[in-house]
Amino acid sequence: MLTVAVSDTAPAARLVLCPHAGGNSHELDGVWWPRSRATVEELAALFTGMERVGSYSRATLDRSLWPGMSRPFRIAGLGRVVRWGGFVAGQDPHRIELFSLIAPFRELLVVPPQVSPRVAAQLMDPSEWPDRTHSPTELLSEALERADETAFVRIPVALGSGEG
Repeated sequence: MLTVAVSDTAPAARLVLCPHAGGNSHELDGVWWPRSRATVEELAALFTGMERVGSYSRATLDRSLWPGMSRPFRIAGLGRVVRWGGFVAGQDPHRIELFSLIAPFRELLVVPPQVSPRVAAQLMDPSEWPDRTHSPTELLSEALERADETAFVRIPVALGSGEG
């Protein structure tokens, strides 16, 4: 099994969690802005960053946006195996779901790595969201439109969402 070490000098995950406790399936629990689409490295940083609120060990995310998803891996220092599943349809492509046996389920908006720091900062301030029941793709689209950056980021639409 692949073991990933998150060094002390590695950048911390760019992660903001909402003040509510999590576990509500109708609201986003926070925002994650990965630095790249390097699946294992980015997930290792995310799970390490999530340690402050719980011991997460599973995730689901959009397979089309995360290349190289193949097998579970162990994060050195956390002492557990991380498993992830990819989906092709049915879940918003800009959402990651995190699961734990002892902590609340979490849903995070995933800001694409190529988004500008200005738009990412806006998205990482949940007080700026119109309401947390908007889908991650809707929040991202609205932020890019306000910043007039829609030409720079391709936004996949969740299949079955009624949008084309």
